[in-house]
Amino acid sequence: MSFQAVQEEDVYEEELECLTQGIKVHRQSPLARLDTNIDENGLISVGADHHVTTLLVRHYHDKVAHQGRHFTEGALRTAGVWIIGGRRLISGIIFKCVSCKKLRGKREVQNMSELPADRELQVNTDDPEIKSYLQDQGCTWTFNAPHSSHMGGAWERLIGVARRILDSSC
Repeated sequence: MSFQAVQEEDVYEEELECLTQGIKVHRQSPLARLDTNIDENGLISVGADHHVTTLLVRHYHDKVAHQGRHFTEGALRTAGVWIIGGRRLISGIIFKCVSCKKLRGKREVQNMSELPADRELQVNTDDPEIKSYLQDQGCTWTFNAPHSSHMGGAWERLIGVARRILDSSC
């Protein structure tokens, strides 16, 4: 199977010259790590045509359970696939991914009225009875507002990652 990249003479001019003369491509080139050669049509062959590249990215994006660009890019590289301009392609595919839109779309906000006074939970943590009970039980009171992962530190971040993985696997 042959994948071919579209080449622009002004972008890969030096690489094209080196490959035409049978010389190794210089180390700073984005093509240096790829197994490049020139095919019979005079194109730099790196192993990817656009449709097949898109299919590869979609496959690995599904394989990592829609976990985002970094995971997809890592899975591709682990599989030995290096796509020049891959970040942009992966981001574009994820942007169009219906599953990702469902999983990570904007949450709707419901307008809620204030709770009646008799239904509000009033907890006074400065109450001496509560303080002594918590102290007797060996507990410390730390307030962490619901739905505010940024307030809880690393453990809340990990809970968020686990939640994303569980949501995507259902």
